[in-house]
Amino acid sequence: MKKFFRKPYRYAAVFSGILAACITLTLLDAYVFPKSYAVVPDDSGGYSTNQTFATKSTETATLATEPVTTEIKTGSISTDIDTDTGTGSTESASSTTTAIATTAAKTTASANADFPKVYSDNDIQITISKIHEYNTDIYIADVKLSSLEYLKTAFAKNTYGKGVTQTTTKMSAAHNALFAVSGDYYGFDNAGTVLRNGTLYRDTAGYYSSLSINYDGTFSFLPTGADYANSWQVLNFGPILIENGKICVEKAINGNKKDISGANPRCAVGIIEPLHYVFVVADGRTTASKGLKIYDLAEVFANLGATAAFNLDGGGSATMVFNGKLVNKPTTDGSKIAERAISDSIYIGYE
Repeated sequence: MKKFFRKPYRYAAVFSGILAACITLTLLDAYVFPKSYAVVPDDSGGYSTNQTFATKSTETATLATEPVTTEIKTGSISTDIDTDTGTGSTESASSTTTAIATTAAKTTASANADFPKVYSDNDIQITISKIHEYNTDIYIADVKLSSLEYLKTAFAKNTYGKGVTQTTTKMSAAHNALFAVSGDYYGFDNAGTVLRNGTLYRDTAGYYSSLSINYDGTFSFLPTGADYANSWQVLNFGPILIENGKICVEKAINGNKKDISGANPRCAVGIIEPLHYVFVVADGRTTASKGLKIYDLAEVFANLGATAAFNLDGGGSATMVFNGKLVNKPTTDGSKIAERAISDSIYIGYE
């Protein structure tokens, strides 16, 4: 050993190797090795007992004591659209649903043969349409609920942690979700508040404001360390897209956030009114679908009549699932269509 170290620079080589190994281990520990911080119990609905969910009773959406199983249908059950003229009529759909369907009719019937996709029972109404705007395939889910309790979030493998991942499709299946989209990928780093299904897991500074989905069914945008007493879900990533009914693309408020303004796959959520939500997922990074710039995404929500909207994790993470099946065509680099394993999702369902 002494002879080994008599040679010039061998000390430096050994210490360089040790340093490289330490750096590699640190990076693997931070970004690759999964860390489980908490396993969510099967009966988790850890919301405060002194909070009540917003509910709405109408002729088409009344609170039922047991979920009503309805066959998933392909085709419009409430809208009759003439795809040649782009006109249509509705019997009971809201003006927003009409606008979505009318916009969808601008594309050819052959391109959208599988849309709209519809689910409806006494408590949950979902209509998914597909449009092609901004040289991009855009999927719009119009969701009406009788109670906020049907809007839930899921952790990958039912575990809160860092580096714990699963595809949106698998998370959806684990919770028998009717509909799901990718979440905010909280497990990628330590930035941002994590409050899910009423339970606060983390409250650290994020790059943008957080989205709070409140017990009364409204949306609000909160800073780190806010009072979360009224929050059912708190999501991060950002930026804010729509606030008070107007386009308002928020600038980063903490540190140097990587520029996300270019055309990319997108996932975002908006609100029309309490218990009436819109989810938008856009494909991108392919010749068939370029992707949306962040301002384009805001315009989509503005055209849908959203009073508030918030950007979620996009890129290769942007995914929409309906009835257990993938709706969009997610891709990381355009070379293949495949779901990315992520840390969380937002879903509509009874479990």
